[in-house]
Amino acid sequence: MLKVEEKIVSYIMEKKVYVVFGLFILMGLAIRVFVRDCTNGDIENYLLPWYEQIKANGGIFGGLSKPIYANTGEVCNYTFAYQFLISIMTSLPIKAMYSYKILSVIFDYLLIGAMVKLVLLVNEKVDKKALVIAFCLILIHPIIFMNSAMWGQCDSIYTFWILAAIICLVKEKYTKAFVFYGLAVAFKLQAVFALPFLLFFYVYKKRFSILNFLIVPTVVVITSIPALLQGRTVIEAFKIYSGNTSLYTRLAMGYPSFWTIISDGVKTEGYYSLKLVAIAVTVCILAAHMYYWIDNKAELSSRNILYMSFILTYTAVLFLPGMHERYGYVYEMLAVIILLCNYKTAKCYLGLFFISIAIYGCAIYGTGYNMVVLSIVNLLVYIYYVKLLDGEILS
Repeated sequence: MLKVEEKIVSYIMEKKVYVVFGLFILMGLAIRVFVRDCTNGDIENYLLPWYEQIKANGGIFGGLSKPIYANTGEVCNYTFAYQFLISIMTSLPIKAMYSYKILSVIFDYLLIGAMVKLVLLVNEKVDKKALVIAFCLILIHPIIFMNSAMWGQCDSIYTFWILAAIICLVKEKYTKAFVFYGLAVAFKLQAVFALPFLLFFYVYKKRFSILNFLIVPTVVVITSIPALLQGRTVIEAFKIYSGNTSLYTRLAMGYPSFWTIISDGVKTEGYYSLKLVAIAVTVCILAAHMYYWIDNKAELSSRNILYMSFILTYTAVLFLPGMHERYGYVYEMLAVIILLCNYKTAKCYLGLFFISIAIYGCAIYGTGYNMVVLSIVNLLVYIYYVKLLDGEILS
C-alpha cells in the first residue's frame, strides 16, 4: 500500500463514524433522487392540477385568490398555509411534481433532526455512536422517503411540527408547544390525532390554561394571511377542515383499521351504519387509557410523554373511521423514537413496520394484500405495544 493510501485509509478509520454518517446522508439524498419521477393517482389527479391552477391564478401574488379543484371536480382540501408554500414553488424553475417532493424532503430532514432531539431528551445516557448509526438508518427509512419522494405527500411537514410541540412539552415550554401544534394543524387536519394527548396533558399536568388551546386557531388564521390578503375569508380557511371530515364515505381508505375486520372498507354501507359507533368507541378507548394512567398516578416524565402520545395517537388512527394509508405517519415516527430509546419494543416495531410497508405498497404499486388479515395483525401489534409500554409507564 502506498503511503498516500495508508494516510487516506488511516484517516477514514479514525473518522469512521463521520464517514459513515456522510455516506448515509448522501445515500439518503440519492434514494430520493432515484425515485423523483415516481407518480401516482394523487399526484396526477390532485397535486398537479392544484399546482397549475395556483400558477395560472398568479402564483405568490394571486394564486390563492380563488378555490382550486382536482381533476375529479373536488375543491382543494389542503390548507391555505400549504397552498401558499406551493405558490412560492411555482415561481421556481422546477417541474411541478418535483416542487411538491422537494418541499416534503426538506421537512424529512427537519423531522429526522427532531426525532434525534427527542431521543436525546428522553434518554440522555444514549450512546452517541449508536445514535449516529440510528440517525443514519432513519435517513433511509422506507416510510419516510416513500411518503415524500415517491408519493409526494406532506406528512413529514405536520409531523415535524407535532414533534417540535412534544419537545416543548418535555421542556415545559407550553406556549411554544401550542404554537408548534398550531403550525401542525395549519398544514394538515391529521394533526388532530395528537389532540387527545394534549387534552390529557392539560387535565393531568395542570400547568397551563385551557386558553392555550386558542393559540391553535390563531396560528391557523395567521398562516392564512397570504390567502386573506388575496380576497379569501377566515370562514373559507376553516371550511377546508370541515370539508376534510365529510370527504370520505368508507370505514377505511386503505388503512388496516379495526373496523376493516367487520366491514371490508370498500362498501359505503358499513360507513353509514358504523361511523358514529366507531367515533364513540374511539372516545371510550382513549378515555380508558387516560383513566388508567391517572388512577395509577403515572408520572409525566419525558419518557412517559413519548409513550403516552404514541399510544393515544395509535388508538385514534386504529379505531376512527375513514382512515387513509398514510394517516399512521405520526405514530410510526413516534414508534421509531421509542425503539431508539427502548430496544424491548423491537418485536412490536417489526410488526408495525411490515404493516406500514404493506399498505404503502398497496397505495403506490397496487400490491394486493388481504386487508382483514392486515387489520388483525395491526390490532395485535397495538395490543402488544399497549401491554409493554403501560408496564413501562407505571414502573
